[in-house]
Amino acid sequence: MAIDAEDNLYLFSRGNPSVAVLEPTGKVATAWGDGVFTLPHGIFVAQNGAVWCVDDGDHTVRAVHPGRPLGADAWNTGRALRHRLRRP
Repeated sequence: MAIDAEDNLYLFSRGNPSVAVLEPTGKVATAWGDGVFTLPHGIFVAQNGAVWCVDDGDHTVRAVHPGRPLGADAWNTGRALRHRLRRP
């Protein structure tokens, strides 16, 4: 779980969609990440609003930036940062 500057709660799970964003009221604001992650492990929201996701299954760390398209297509078009790690 992670919380952004606007007190939105980010939940990162092994289901689909992998990421759910809840407003402070508890209402689901958005959900994304269907089929993108193999074994979600950790999530962090940076001060600039970038959402960092750690995936143990494919040993990656991905950053999704505000205002850019979300979902599986974003990973393949270079709209998100992807680094291959030796170990999670």
